[in-house]
Amino acid sequence: MKPSMHFPDFDFLNSPLSRESGDSLQQQLYYRIKNAINEGKLKPGDKLPGTRKVCETLNIGRNTVIIVYELLAAEGFVISDNTGTRISAMSPESAPVLPAAVNKSAISMGSIDITQQVINSAFFPGIPALNIFPHNEWRRAEDRASRKAGSTILNYGLPDGEPALKQAVASFLATSRGVNCMPEQVILSSGLHKTLQMCLRPITQKGDLVWVENPGYEFAKSPFRNAGLNVLPIDVDRDGINPSLEMWQKYPPRIIYLTPSNQYPSGAVLSLERRVSLVENAIKHNAIIIEDDYGGEFHHAGPHIISMQGINSQAPVIYIGSFSQMMFPALRIGFAVLPPSLSPEIKASLLTLPHGGNRLTQLTLTEFIESGRFIRHLNKMGKAYQQKRDKLIKALKKCLHCSYEISGQHGSTQLTLNLPAEINDKLLVEQAQQHGINMLPLSLFCAPGTAIKANGVIIGYANTPSDLYEMYIEKINQIIESQRK
Repeated sequence: MKPSMHFPDFDFLNSPLSRESGDSLQQQLYYRIKNAINEGKLKPGDKLPGTRKVCETLNIGRNTVIIVYELLAAEGFVISDNTGTRISAMSPESAPVLPAAVNKSAISMGSIDITQQVINSAFFPGIPALNIFPHNEWRRAEDRASRKAGSTILNYGLPDGEPALKQAVASFLATSRGVNCMPEQVILSSGLHKTLQMCLRPITQKGDLVWVENPGYEFAKSPFRNAGLNVLPIDVDRDGINPSLEMWQKYPPRIIYLTPSNQYPSGAVLSLERRVSLVENAIKHNAIIIEDDYGGEFHHAGPHIISMQGINSQAPVIYIGSFSQMMFPALRIGFAVLPPSLSPEIKASLLTLPHGGNRLTQLTLTEFIESGRFIRHLNKMGKAYQQKRDKLIKALKKCLHCSYEISGQHGSTQLTLNLPAEINDKLLVEQAQQHGINMLPLSLFCAPGTAIKANGVIIGYANTPSDLYEMYIEKINQIIESQRK
C-alpha cells in the first residue's frame, strides 16, 4: 500500500488580509502561517510560496512578506536558504513550557516605512543634531590618523578593534560613566546588533532564556531570536524592571537585556536598589546582564546613577554602547566592556570572525577623543539637547488642549507623550506622517499577550529645529482632537 501523499495547505492565501483590523498586515500574515504550522496544515519540509507569489496573491507589499518570513525563521519555525523557505523540523509540542508571551514580538514595527525621507523628517527618534557636528574637526582628525598610520592602515585590523581606540573608550567610560574596565576588556563592533552577536555566540546555547524589558527596544530583540534564544518580556514600571523572586525561580534567565539609564521607550531610570538586586540575583542564578547604556551620555535632570557594571567588581555585566548618538549614525562603531570572567571566552571566539572594522574610521575616532574635541562636542550637544527638551515640553504644554503625561524628561534625546486609550497611537503616527512628522507609536514596543498596554508616541527632538516645534505640535494636536470627536 502506497503512503498517502501530503500536499501543503496554503489556506492562509485564500482570503485577503483586513486593512480595517487593529492588527497590522504583518501580524495577520504572521499568525496565519504560524497557526497553520501549529495545526499541522503545514508540515516539516513543506516549501512556502515565494514572497512575490504571496504579495501578489494577498495584494500586500513584498517587504511585509519578507519580514514575516524572517521572523518565522528567527523563531525556528522555518528555514530559509537559496532554494526557498521551508517549514523546519521544530515540533511545537517539544518546546519548553514557558509563559505565553515568550518570543511574541511587536512585529508590526516593520510596517513603519523607515526611508531616508522619514529619518530626516521631524521628530524621528534616535537621530542626533547633525547640524552641530564639527565636520572640519573630524576631517582634520582623519588626516592626522591617516598620516600617523601610513600604509599600515591598508592592512587587516584586529577582530576586537584598534587597541588605541579601546584605550580611549576605556578611559572615557571610566570618567564619564563609572565603568570599571581595562582596555583589554573592550571589544569594538559595527553597531548594536553586531555587538550582541559577538557577545552571545560563545556564552549561550539554543533554547536559553533571555529576559527583556516590556515595553522594550524591539530592534534589539532580533539578535537573541537569531541565536535561537527564547525571549521573555518582563514588565517595566516607573522605576524600571522588577522581576519577582518567583520569576527568578520559575524562569531563570541566562541573559537579561536592560536599558537602565534611560529605559527605552518609557524613559524610566532603573533605581539603585533594583540595580543592586538584579546584580545579586544574576550572580546567584548564573545569569549575565547586558547593560545597554542607551541615553546615558545625555543627562538633563534628576540623580545620575552609575552604571550597573560599576556597582560590583564581580558583577556579571556586559556593558554595551554606541557612538551613533554621541557622534553620528553613519559612524557605525559600537563597543562592549566584558567582565573579566567572560572576556577570554568571548575574545577567543572572535578569532573565527572576519577581521575588524574600518581601521581609518576607528583611528580617526581615537584622534578625535584624544584631542579633547570629543568631550567638547559631547558637552555642547548636552547643553543643546537640554534647551531643546525644555522648548519641546513648553510647546507640548502650550499647544495640546489636554494635559498628558510626558515621560523620559531626565535624559536622552526623546520624550514619550502618554495618551489615553481613546487615542489610537498607530493611527496618530500614520496621519502625522502625511505632514512630515515621523514619531514612533508606543504600543508597538509592548509584547503581545502581556498586561502592559502602553499607548502614546515617542518624539525625538534632537535633529528637529526647535523653532518649528510649536508648528508640528499644533498639527499633532489637531490629529488628536479629530480622534476625540
